[in-house]
Amino acid sequence: MLFAFQGDDVQRPIKLDGEQIPQGSNRLIAVDYDHDLSLIEILGGNAPNVAPVAGPGQKPSSHLLSVGYDEMRLPATRLAAHIIKSDSDITWTREPPWHGRSGGALLDLDSGTLIGVVSGYVSYPAGPGLYVSHRDIGLFLERHAWSSPAGTMKGQPPNLNDSFDPPPQAGQ
Repeated sequence: MLFAFQGDDVQRPIKLDGEQIPQGSNRLIAVDYDHDLSLIEILGGNAPNVAPVAGPGQKPSSHLLSVGYDEMRLPATRLAAHIIKSDSDITWTREPPWHGRSGGALLDLDSGTLIGVVSGYVSYPAGPGLYVSHRDIGLFLERHAWSSPAGTMKGQPPNLNDSFDPPPQAGQ
C-alpha cells in the first residue's frame, strides 16, 4: 500500500489542490499511517471553507455530506451519505465514495462539523463506504496537541443545496 509523506516525501514542499486553496509554506505536522490521517498546517492563509472537528461524544445528524475530488478532478464531489454503522475505528456509510475522494470530509451539515475522513469502500457501486471514525480523528488531534473546537463551518461549499444528491431508494 502506498502512503503520502513516506521517506523523502516527508521533506518535499506541499502543494494543496482545490478551489481557492491558499498556497504558501504549508507544513506537515503529523502522520498516522495506521489510520490514514495526516495533519497539515496551512501557512498560506485561510481556506475558504472550514469545518471544525465535531466535539467529543457528538452524535451525527441524518444530514451528512461526503466531499472530495473524485478521480482527483475539479469541482469537488458533494454527495449525501448515510451512516449504517460506526465503531471505534471506522464509520461505515451506505454510499461508497469513488477513487480520489480519499482524505475528503464526511460533514454533519446540521452542526457544520467534520465527523469522518474518506478512507475507501468495500465494493462499488453497492458499498459500503469506509471513513476514519470521528473518535480516531479526535485521538489523532489530541496526540499532537491540536484541537478543533466544534462550531459552524466558515463558508459553505458552492451550490450546496443544488448538489446534495440523495441516494436512490431501494428498488429504483
